Amino acid sequence: MHKANTTTAFSRAKPARPSSHSAAAPPKPQSGSPPVASKKPKSYADALLDSGPEILIYKSPNHRSFAYFSWICGGMLMFGGYNWALLTTLEPPGDETNPKPKKSWLVKSTAMFVALFFTVLGTSVILAPAKTIRTISAQAASKTGHTKAMLLYCEIEGFLPFQKNRTIMATRPESLLDRRVSAQDIEFSSVPLSAVQAFTADPKPFAEPLIKPTGSMISRAWDDLRINTRRMFYRDGFAYIRFRDYGSYKIDLQNCELLDNGRALEHLTVPDPDKGVGAIALFRRKFLV
Repeated sequence: MHKANTTTAFSRAKPARPSSHSAAAPPKPQSGSPPVASKKPKSYADALLDSGPEILIYKSPNHRSFAYFSWICGGMLMFGGYNWALLTTLEPPGDETNPKPKKSWLVKSTAMFVALFFTVLGTSVILAPAKTIRTISAQAASKTGHTKAMLLYCEIEGFLPFQKNRTIMATRPESLLDRRVSAQDIEFSSVPLSAVQAFTADPKPFAEPLIKPTGSMISRAWDDLRINTRRMFYRDGFAYIRFRDYGSYKIDLQNCELLDNGRALEHLTVPDPDKGVGAIALFRRKFLV
């Protein structure tokens, strides 16, 4: 289990320490013999795909309870905004002195603004579990049938209960990862490279340390409520990956399984050059996607 409290969820690999054993001197080439051609070092992706034609590099946690919680809270906010609009826009009953009373435009405008605010907030909460990636795999060209050396195979969770998952295939230059993560107390399981084949075949055992109940039922319920609330309102613990032809999607880092402490996902994507700054980008990032 790995805990991260910083804003960068994907840590860089430290340089390897030099070996304490003295390296043997290379043999001198004999006169007249051709020089030995040095082999080109393999890239991280090529070395990773040597383990098999398909490698699982990310597995998201179960979002069922989070989705239900978001739908209930968002629906209550939207219903409250609708009721508030009805109560504030209805004209008061008349009496003998004033048979047709009317509210001032300032009262109506303020009431409609409050109703609109709750409606937008409820919509944002409902959209919190939308466009979430379930799994990310790296596949060799021999399996995908494409001419590229490697493709990322992303499975997107269906937003509705009976909606089927969709899949996206993209090359490394088309997969743009935004590494800025707003989070507190992220816990995820790091799978070592030595267990990549077992992780690809069955990722469930690697999630057992995260899903194993710890503490009392009340403390677990409080922790889940706190985490899901920050997820809904702040998009806490989400990294964003953008595909040039398919738009932006969320990668949930809370209680997920990552290969090689997230280095595989970092090396198989490229940094997003167009992260977006300003109020509009912040609103879209925090409330719509």
